[in-house]
Amino acid sequence: GSPSANFELHYDGAANELLFNSPSDGKTGLLTIERSGNVGIGTTEPTAKLSVQGTAGGTGYSLFVSTASDGSVGNMVVINSGNVGIGTTEPFSKLHIKMSNTGLTGGLRLGTSLATEADWFLYMNGTDDLVFRDDLLVRVTFQKGTGNVGIGTTSPGTKLEVSGGSVTISGANAALILESASLPSIVTNSVVFYSTSTAG
Repeated sequence: GSPSANFELHYDGAANELLFNSPSDGKTGLLTIERSGNVGIGTTEPTAKLSVQGTAGGTGYSLFVSTASDGSVGNMVVINSGNVGIGTTEPFSKLHIKMSNTGLTGGLRLGTSLATEADWFLYMNGTDDLVFRDDLLVRVTFQKGTGNVGIGTTSPGTKLEVSGGSVTISGANAALILESASLPSIVTNSVVFYSTSTAG
């Protein structure tokens, strides 16, 4: 007898679409190309330029993108819950990015379409601090462990440390309040600096 076909490519004239199936496995709609140009993987009715249904790259994945020849590394995945992982195959939140290195190329980059071609970067450094920087310098550092915030410094020694500039507080009823439990009871343990601006 004739050998059974493992895969089958045929044109459906009624639906006006090209189908790639595996009839020996009872699988249809492995790949569908409609006349409109829409492509469906796992569906015979793609509603967009690319529609994917079912699992990919193993159980639990809707999309699995890998640069490894054997598909063993998931560079980007979408799991069935909708969570997206970049650099991780187990995204814990809606967008989970696992850095491949510490520095500019390991995190997020936001660029502008303006002639300045300026960029902003968000990443974690070698000590797991969260860093905001532009094309030139680190501008803000959130220190892991202490929670200290540094503006103009990468090693803040206090809860808020500003280096290389001044701090301006403006607007109606704006104030800077410094409190400490260790101060005497005078002025209710606080020192308050109010702006000269008034409401109205």
